Amino acid sequence: MSESGGAEFGRLKPYSGPFPTESIVQIVNIYAKSYEGERNTIGCTMNEADFPTPEAPVETIGPGALESLIEAGEDVAILDVRVESEYDTWHIDGDTVRSHNIPYFHFLDDPSADLLDQVPEGDPLVVVCAKGGASEYVAGVLAAERGVEAVNLEDGMNGWANIYHREAVDAYDGPGTLYQ
Repeated sequence: MSESGGAEFGRLKPYSGPFPTESIVQIVNIYAKSYEGERNTIGCTMNEADFPTPEAPVETIGPGALESLIEAGEDVAILDVRVESEYDTWHIDGDTVRSHNIPYFHFLDDPSADLLDQVPEGDPLVVVCAKGGASEYVAGVLAAERGVEAVNLEDGMNGWANIYHREAVDAYDGPGTLYQ
């Protein structure tokens, strides 16, 4: 509560630790952690504890292991359970990746047979969300309801974001080489 009596939602907590100089990803991760456990202005932040316990034990796959499968040309089926706007903005793709988006909230109340029929087949099926909580739950539902061999992407898209490769920007015409 603020001094004026109103709740303070979506405020960024000041960072008091040493400022990282290695990468912008570290800076973003530090400030992203300031929001963990709070509700933002539209009330959509969920903690891991907000999700029901998965209905079946769920294996995980690390972002590096998933990247290795994709780079090796293995067929990879991904069920991304983030909301459509997040999926449309950025998702895991590649020549051998089949990615499908069904938001996690469709799996919360007794998923219908029609919904389960929309889930792509994969061996295994990699289930992805923003931080790993929702995808772990959905992978458990799929394992319990359909016997699907589903694995959860460890740390979700936050973990995937830590895997990046330096690429030269072709359209840059300044001195030196610009990388992104």
